[in-house]
Amino acid sequence: GQNSLYRSIREVKEAMDEYREQRISANLLTEDPDLSKFQNDNGSINEKIRSSYFSIIRRRGFAYSVSLNDEIVGYYMLKVVSISPEDDEIYDDSDSPEYAAIFLDYIVVDTRFRKRGIGSNILKGIISFTKTVINQLPIRFLALKALQERKEWYEKHGFRAIEDSDSPIMLIDFLDKSEIDKYFR
Repeated sequence: GQNSLYRSIREVKEAMDEYREQRISANLLTEDPDLSKFQNDNGSINEKIRSSYFSIIRRRGFAYSVSLNDEIVGYYMLKVVSISPEDDEIYDDSDSPEYAAIFLDYIVVDTRFRKRGIGSNILKGIISFTKTVINQLPIRFLALKALQERKEWYEKHGFRAIEDSDSPIMLIDFLDKSEIDKYFR
């Protein structure tokens, strides 16, 4: 009856408190990752992860392992690219239509750890990092190429698709349009 309900609520609260205390950290890869214990159902992303350290050495991108309580639960890679969104209202013939963007090449969470908010926490960290970088470097966008089945998830995190395709390019535009409006007043 009521006691078991209170016990269930208390157990859920304790589990949530325990979850909040879990330590998620991201570390730049310093060697080829060992994927023998990492479970992922997307082989093409596994190949990207395997070649990530070589990309770091060549300065083509930075790949990170994500650990939860010292166990690797995910990976992601960031690159700097140039992007030209077609619906850019501010484009002027005297300017190049291309802007610098941080590109999230991949983000993946071990299948055993999905549906626990880990991917959302990683993505929030990447967005926060990008907000810091845009105050240091002339970067306007955080961009990615989404799997169709993940499009809605990215939209919940503030991304919008700039094309309609099976793997749409999605982005967050960090341009402060009020600054543009102020400039032209």
